[in-house]
Amino acid sequence: MKVPRIWAFFGDLGSYKTSFLTFICRCLMADYDIGAVGNLNLKLDGFQKLDITELVGNEYLDKVIALTEIYSEADSRMSLSEKNIFFSYAIAQARKSPKTAGGRGIGNFVLYDSQLVSTPDIRLFELTNVYVMCEQLEDESCSFEYVTSEVS
Repeated sequence: MKVPRIWAFFGDLGSYKTSFLTFICRCLMADYDIGAVGNLNLKLDGFQKLDITELVGNEYLDKVIALTEIYSEADSRMSLSEKNIFFSYAIAQARKSPKTAGGRGIGNFVLYDSQLVSTPDIRLFELTNVYVMCEQLEDESCSFEYVTSEVS
């Protein structure tokens, strides 16, 4: 069974989407004994905060790439901007075979969140394997529903 490589978390403010993203990040880091990078401040051993423009390069092979509020990097309304094109390239490179790219053979995982399903750039959205809808319930607990697509 192939493991999903790109996960999206959607929900309103306070819907625990970043908390669930963090949980999946920790699970992948532990299961594959790999580090993580991203644009958020996670207090996890092995996590490094960085800007999206630092993502291209072999030093980020075999990592979890965790990105919050994806509209700042891959907004669908700016799909031809230099930053969006660069981001799409970085994500496409992250999905390539890690053995041919010089990694340990694990590859990258990409986790991102957004308030709106319509926000992410279509190139990123179409590459996504798992879509998670997050919701805060009236009792302040949370609910998650997910849909998966074929993993290539």
